[in-house]
Amino acid sequence: MSIRELQNVPTGKLFFLIGSPGAGKTTFSQQVIVESLSIDRPTIFVSTEETPAELVVRMSQSGLREPFPDCFRLVDAFTQTVGLSGEKRADTFEAHCADLNSIMMAISRSRSKLNGRGTLLVLDSLTSPYLLSGQEVIRFTQLYLSKVAAEGNAVLALMDEGVCPSEDFNALLSLADGIIRLILQGNEQTLELVKHPGLSPATYHQLLEAEPDLMDAVEVMNPEFIRKFRLSLFEGKDTIRPNVGDFVDPIWPNLCHWSGMFWDPERFPQMLYELNKEDQSETGSDLHISFLPLKYKFLFRMMRVVRAIGIFPSDFSSVANMKILSMFGFPYQKGGQLERSGRITYLPDSSKDCAHVFKIEESSDCYSLKGVGTVLASHLPPSMAGQMIAMEEKKRDWNAIETKCLGLGDPYCEVTLIPGEIDELQDSLRKESVIVEQIHRRLIESVTASILGVNDLPQRPHLGDRAHLHVSFHAFGFPHIAGRRAQTAVRMGGAKAGREVAAGLTDAGLEPKESLTRFVDFLDRIHAGRVQADEAMFRIEENIEPLRTFYMTDIREPSCFFTTGFLNGFYNVLFGKHVRERRCLAAGDPHCEWEIL
Repeated sequence: MSIRELQNVPTGKLFFLIGSPGAGKTTFSQQVIVESLSIDRPTIFVSTEETPAELVVRMSQSGLREPFPDCFRLVDAFTQTVGLSGEKRADTFEAHCADLNSIMMAISRSRSKLNGRGTLLVLDSLTSPYLLSGQEVIRFTQLYLSKVAAEGNAVLALMDEGVCPSEDFNALLSLADGIIRLILQGNEQTLELVKHPGLSPATYHQLLEAEPDLMDAVEVMNPEFIRKFRLSLFEGKDTIRPNVGDFVDPIWPNLCHWSGMFWDPERFPQMLYELNKEDQSETGSDLHISFLPLKYKFLFRMMRVVRAIGIFPSDFSSVANMKILSMFGFPYQKGGQLERSGRITYLPDSSKDCAHVFKIEESSDCYSLKGVGTVLASHLPPSMAGQMIAMEEKKRDWNAIETKCLGLGDPYCEVTLIPGEIDELQDSLRKESVIVEQIHRRLIESVTASILGVNDLPQRPHLGDRAHLHVSFHAFGFPHIAGRRAQTAVRMGGAKAGREVAAGLTDAGLEPKESLTRFVDFLDRIHAGRVQADEAMFRIEENIEPLRTFYMTDIREPSCFFTTGFLNGFYNVLFGKHVRERRCLAAGDPHCEWEIL
C-alpha cells in the first residue's frame, strides 16, 4: 500500500493521526482533504489552531485553491478562542475551542449543509480542546466522534504526543479504529501504521521539503530605541516606559512562557534557548559597542587592545582564563545585575577546563517556582552561552546547562558552561506535560491569590520584585521571530490562563465586575502597563508585551498574542463575551486596546 492510499480514511471508522508537534500532521491531513475532494467526497475541516486565512494559504500549498468546492466546509474553532478578527466566510461556521458543545453544533450545521452520509470529518486538532477542557475530550470522542463515524462517515482526529498524561492519551487511542503515527527526523518523515481495520502494521518513509512559515520577522536595530535602552538599563532611567517604569514583575512573562509550553513542550523551550543565545552572541560587536555608555565602550576597547598585545585571552577554555573574563563582569554577570535577572558568580573551585560552573542567586525565572521538580531557567543560561561566543576571538559555539535549580529545591541555581555541544541539553530543556501542568498551576494560583489579596507575590531579598523589561522581551517578543507555531502556542496558552484565573476568582465568590476591577489593579501593580477597562473596552498604555516587536522588528500589526488570548479567556468565563485587539503599540498606535464583543 502506498502513502497516498493511507490518506483514504475508511467510511464508518474513526482514525487518529498522532505525532510530536511539528511532525507534519497538519500537512498530512490537508493531503487527506485534497484526496477526498478530488472524488467529490463531502469534507469538513475543523481547525482549533489556525485562522481561515492561514488555512487558505496552507491548503493552496497542498494543491487546493479558492474557490473551494461546494462539498467543502470549514469550522473555525480558533479565531474566537484567542480573540482574533477576520472576514466572515460563507463556507465557515465558528466555534469556541473551550466549548465542545459549540464544536459539535458547528459540525452538525456543516453536515446539514452537505446533505447526506459519507462525509469526511477532519479535526486539527484535539490537542487544544484537551488542554482547555481536559478529560471532557475523551467523552466528546467517545460519545460524539465515534457516533459520527458509526453513522456512515469517516473521522480523522489529530493529536499531539507528549502534551497530556499517558493515561488520557491511551484512553483516546483506545477509541480509534485506526492509528497512524508520524515521526520527523530532519527532512525524513516516517509513517507508522499502528492500527488499521484492514491492514497489518507497517512503516513508510518519505522526504519532505521544509515547511514555510506564514510569518517572517526581520530583526532591526532601531538607533533611537537602543539609545533609550542604554539609558534605561545602564543608567536606571525610565526612558522606554516613562509613565509605568522599565521594570516589571517576572510573574507575567513567566506565566506567558509556561502557558505557551503546553502546546509544544519539546520545541518551545529549544526555540527560546536558541533565540536567547543568539540575542547575546553579538555582544561586543562594533554596533553593540557604539551604543554603550562611555565607561563600557572603554571596557570593550581596552579588552581588544590588551588581547592584541597578548595580555587578554583569546579563548576561555581554561579556568585561569575564565577567571580573568569574570573580573570584567562576563558572561552576563554584569547584565544579570543591571536587569535584576539574577546574581551570577563564577565558581573556579567547582570548575575545570572546558566545564565552567556559575552560581545564580535569585533568578527571576525560578524564584517564584521553588521546588516544582525541574530545572527552570530559560533566560540566563543561554544568554551566558551567547556572550561566551561573543567574547572569544574565533567565535566558537558554547552551550549552558542548568545543573542545580530553585525548582529542584536547591538553595540557588547552578549553570555549567561548555564549549561545543552538551549531550544532555535537549533532555534538560524538554519538559513532561505533567511538570508543565504543575508549574502552570503554581503560577495561576500565585496570580489568583495576588488578585484576591490573599498572598503577595514573591519578593527577592536583594533584587526585589521586578526585573528589567529586557527579561520580559524574551518571553513576549520572541514568538514573532520564531513564527506561527510559537505564536499559536502563546495565544492558546493565554486563553487557557485567562479562563483559569477567571474561574479561580469566581470560585472565590467574586462578582464578574469585581473580578475585572481587581485584575486591572493587579496589572497596574506588576507594572505590565497602565490599564483602563470596563465591560465594553480594555486598554493598556505602555503595554510590555508588544514593545520588542515594535522596536526590534519590521512588523507593524497587532501583536499582543498572550494578552489577547488571556483577555479572551478571562472575559468569556466572566461575561460570556470575547475580545478583539483593535489597536496595538506594535501597529503604531498610541496604546493597545481591545473591544469586547
